[in-house]
Amino acid sequence: MPELVFELESRSSEVAPEDVVLTRVAGVETISDLYRYELGFTVVADGGLSPEAQQDLLRKPCRIVFGLAEDPHEVYGMLCRIRMLSTGTARNTRYTATLVPRLWTTTMVQRSRVFQDLDVPGIVKAVLEEHGLIEDTAFEMRLDASYPVSEYTVQYQETDFAFINRLMEHFGIYYFFRQNPDGEHLVFGDSNRGFDQLFDDGGAVEYARSDLPPGTVAAVHALEREVVQRPAGVVLRDYNWRTPTVQLHSEAPADAVTGVGFHNYYGDHFKSPGEGTTLAQIRAEQLLVDQERYAMETAIAHLAPGHRFELAGHPLGEMDQEYVATAVERTAVQGSDAGESQGYAEKTTAIPYRVAYRPARRTARPKILGLMHGHVDGEVPGTAAPIDELGRYKVLLPYDLVGESGGKASRWIRLAQPASGAGFGIHFPLHIGVEVAISHVDGDPDRPVIVASPPNAQTITPVNSENATQSKIRTQTGIRITFDDDVQ
Repeated sequence: MPELVFELESRSSEVAPEDVVLTRVAGVETISDLYRYELGFTVVADGGLSPEAQQDLLRKPCRIVFGLAEDPHEVYGMLCRIRMLSTGTARNTRYTATLVPRLWTTTMVQRSRVFQDLDVPGIVKAVLEEHGLIEDTAFEMRLDASYPVSEYTVQYQETDFAFINRLMEHFGIYYFFRQNPDGEHLVFGDSNRGFDQLFDDGGAVEYARSDLPPGTVAAVHALEREVVQRPAGVVLRDYNWRTPTVQLHSEAPADAVTGVGFHNYYGDHFKSPGEGTTLAQIRAEQLLVDQERYAMETAIAHLAPGHRFELAGHPLGEMDQEYVATAVERTAVQGSDAGESQGYAEKTTAIPYRVAYRPARRTARPKILGLMHGHVDGEVPGTAAPIDELGRYKVLLPYDLVGESGGKASRWIRLAQPASGAGFGIHFPLHIGVEVAISHVDGDPDRPVIVASPPNAQTITPVNSENATQSKIRTQTGIRITFDDDVQ
């Protein structure tokens, strides 16, 4: 039985390191997701952990070291949960806990707000900095593509984590974690060039076989391949009111040779044929990521999702190729009174490096159903609201926690009217402070339209029970057009 190592260290001053004995570790690391390790440990000191000590452990960074003694795996992060198990003595109290990266704190903030004039990398940076994750210190961007600046991007009743994941999945941006001496480090990428080499010298990983030379250590002990059917291509369609005569229709092949069927998407909110072509290619690559997938039993302590490596020595020569690890599952047990036997196991999921990696679109886009109220925004309340050259208004939205009044609340929003045409139609200007009803195209929070201006207690309708037979148009200065159907 190989020698194993188990260590749990915390910056908490409430717990002495020598009083904590780590006995079990099990977890999964995946590209574009939070890693999560379930821990089992024993506190040998009398009384175990007080509630105050548990709270302090939850607030302080920690580190675990586990696995084979000659080459253990190291993971930094924080504890998000600690549970004391039933005990019959004052000593050797057993606990379970969950270790996650610092990025997990983004799951604890749910809100709605508007980001203006930023691209997706800029929005991601802004959100991470709010959680104390600073570029070059806690994360780095390895992005090859350029991204369109959006005048209006809405986070609507979703966590910060779901929001940035949704945006990155939309544009095919992935992320993974590196375990550095000073803690975990996020890496964002949008091409396979963003992945790290497992070995600095580019050396290959040996596959276990009977004729390995003496002294050679095999790191891959089993390898299975799964191939699945994928669509032949993708089609994207959309509409941009700014260029209503331009047909927004883009296509891209996925598995054009053996693929079956196609995926047709509408409403990905691209504004030009060029943007549509880029998104169509990303959608095709997202469909092909798992077409050819490999499951391995490995023993590589430093292997993590986002590592690329070469395999050598497989009996089937075609399997000797370069891979990218997309997920790694580890279990290490020191042996305990729970009856588990000591051991270490490591399973890796990988794809060929030649396949472009794109994260799956797993995060649901929020929808705003029905109507939402808002108020026309501007600098001087009660006056005619500023209108841009396209007849649009700025609106203060009720869900936006950071929006400021005074003309800085939102993007310009179109006003629906009973009739419109090329230089003709109907338009009754709205005034600052007036309530409006807003709908959203296909429920998309990023695509609002003003559909009406309903009366309220301060903006009372000019027609009520006292003049119910009249149809009336009345301006703020008193100009009136009245149609009276009173037969008396």
